[in-house]
Amino acid sequence: MKNITISLITFTFGVISLVLSCQSSDSNKVNPSTPASSDAKVLPDSVYLRMGKEYALGAQTVLGKNLTEAIQKKGTTYAVDFCNTRAYPLTDSMSKKFNVLLKRVTDKERNRANRANESELEILSAMKKNIDEGKSPEPQLVRNIGKVTAYYAITTTALCLQCHGNKDKDINTETFNKIRTLYPSDNAIGYGINQLRGIWAVQMDVRTN
Repeated sequence: MKNITISLITFTFGVISLVLSCQSSDSNKVNPSTPASSDAKVLPDSVYLRMGKEYALGAQTVLGKNLTEAIQKKGTTYAVDFCNTRAYPLTDSMSKKFNVLLKRVTDKERNRANRANESELEILSAMKKNIDEGKSPEPQLVRNIGKVTAYYAITTTALCLQCHGNKDKDINTETFNKIRTLYPSDNAIGYGINQLRGIWAVQMDVRTN
């Protein structure tokens, strides 16, 4: 069983400087928001994207640290158990710490709770297109009444493939059997390097200054 000395595994932002770019672009998806009062100034998209990046990276760091410790102690197969029991509580704790709603969603879920809805599938599709065209999957912003949600790509590296790659080639038999035991309907294998595993969604309250 291979030990992995990394800070992020199973899910990763890839090259953070590219994937989690904070710039606002014309391609960002924006819905109308609640009109602000005449004496209040609505914060620009770039501010929400910067805040969302901070919250997503904060949650990612905590998850990655705990997962790495689990792998180093007991191996990749044990890490599957860890994700099954600890990933959601840790994510929820970070949501409470930052006073936002944090979640990870995908079109190829391992856990049904991570299944993307229709609007999230559109964002995933747009980011996949960016990757296919050799571009960085830019963060996107969606405004709704009283809320704003920022989305950031989660892309795969070679390390991720130990739980999300191809059976036998990337995933050892013991780990594969554990995945099938805990997730009989698993759809989260078969990935290659630099593919879109999913997205972080960070929902924040609309703010003014």
